[in-house]
Amino acid sequence: MAALDLDPHARPYFHRRDPSDQPWIPGSSTSKGGLLVASFFFGASMALAVFDSTKAGRQSWRSWRRNKRVTGYVMMLWAVISTGVISAVCSWLFLFGVIPSPPSIGYLIGMRTLLRGVVVVDQCLPWYD
Repeated sequence: MAALDLDPHARPYFHRRDPSDQPWIPGSSTSKGGLLVASFFFGASMALAVFDSTKAGRQSWRSWRRNKRVTGYVMMLWAVISTGVISAVCSWLFLFGVIPSPPSIGYLIGMRTLLRGVVVVDQCLPWYD
């Protein structure tokens, strides 16, 4: 078996100092078609958010008239709607370059926390129906 000519003191390929200097990470440019598709789904999600908000507004008003207080169901309804709108706006701003690439660690942690909150609220919401 032939010996491999590897330098034992060479740094491995995956240990680079600058995280944005990775050859497999593409640049922050998005194609025109990708932006059109993203804009279409963004507009559709915002239109659905308007319809969801009107239904949630009616349910909130009925709940307020009946109980004279804000219930857990109403809070979760508005939490789901607001987190969906916030995540859609942040994603759209990232695609259009308003949020720089690569995003900051605060942005990534915030989006992870936001989406985890959506999952928790979505799992709890059927219990209040």
